[in-house]
Amino acid sequence: MSTTINLSPLLINEQPLQLLPSLAVKLCDIHEAIVLQALQNKLRKANKEIEGQKWVPIEFQNWKEIFPWLPEKDIMAFLDSLKKKHIIVSSEFSQKSWYSIDYDILNSFLGNK
Repeated sequence: MSTTINLSPLLINEQPLQLLPSLAVKLCDIHEAIVLQALQNKLRKANKEIEGQKWVPIEFQNWKEIFPWLPEKDIMAFLDSLKKKHIIVSSEFSQKSWYSIDYDILNSFLGNK
């Protein structure tokens, strides 16, 4: 019996965006969970650290590349919502937008104190 692999362009052939369903449940929004997980993935590879906190530069165009299926206004709304919850923090350094996650706030929000 021969094994045939179906190579479809819609199957995962690139780095997937993965998240735990429990994160989406806790945040009450799958899109916010996806944005937060994408930021976490970038922060794991980041080499900029300030006072023990990793930061990554992400310009709006980069967010659009990460989420090409989302309208710009939606991406901004998800980022703004996570910022209002103080889970995502952002700042301007060297004329770039830098982002980080406040893990203490996140864990408190998720009930993981």
